[in-house]
Amino acid sequence: MTNRIAAVGKKDAILPYKAIGVDIFPVENREEFKDIIKKLVAEKYAIILVTEDLAEENNDIIIKYNGYMIPSIIPVPGTRGAIGYGSKRLREAVKKAVGADIYEEWEVTIYEER
Repeated sequence: MTNRIAAVGKKDAILPYKAIGVDIFPVENREEFKDIIKKLVAEKYAIILVTEDLAEENNDIIIKYNGYMIPSIIPVPGTRGAIGYGSKRLREAVKKAVGADIYEEWEVTIYEER
């Protein structure tokens, strides 16, 4: 098994990942996104970074692969910066793993320590 990493999104948002050895896959629309994700899953990429705006627009496709061990699809900020999709997904994952919504308490604790 390979441990390849891919980045999917608008070209200007994912181009910097190429500098650190991540394979980039620019997409412009939903159909391209769907095809690329299917290809990356078939090629057994371990991690797929997806810009938040694209991930949010294609949430149903992302959710389809939630149960897969590989790949791990991770939302990352795009050119507009973080839009909250990644935080929302993280909160849902923690809630599912722990069985309770502890994310809010954790956020408060971090900010109080500063």
